[in-house]
Amino acid sequence: MQIDSRLKYWVIAVGFIALVGCPTISPYDQRSYELATATKAQALAVLDNVGSPYSAHASEVEALKLEVEKAYEYAKGQPKNEVVVGMWAEIRGYVYSFEKKEWQVNDNGNLYSTLNLWKREGVLNVGFLPEKKKQIAASFNQVIALESAKIKQ
Repeated sequence: MQIDSRLKYWVIAVGFIALVGCPTISPYDQRSYELATATKAQALAVLDNVGSPYSAHASEVEALKLEVEKAYEYAKGQPKNEVVVGMWAEIRGYVYSFEKKEWQVNDNGNLYSTLNLWKREGVLNVGFLPEKKKQIAASFNQVIALESAKIKQ
């Protein structure tokens, strides 16, 4: 009996170590980190213009959206990267519906929602800008922080 008990604990310990040792998220990726930091800086710079006509900055907005899409697609291509992909989806104005088990377009107040509002309204009141920039920066900071915390190989 004593040997069986030790063997059982040894098997449990080895199994636990094996599970802990298996990464459940992709390793650190320098390109992902660079895309996130550069896109954050570009987004905040574009948002500084919401007090002037959208039409004067439409090409900057489209360039920003292209960079966000590049980062999103790059993240999707990484194995075990669902969390980061979800963060990029939220930046892009999507919210996950647990009921429908899919991402749905939603005015979640994030980057794309703000850019779409600017396009619809033409000009936005800059009074809300400092708080909106904090909110959007926080979304990018989550992506950046998670990427920074990943195991570097």
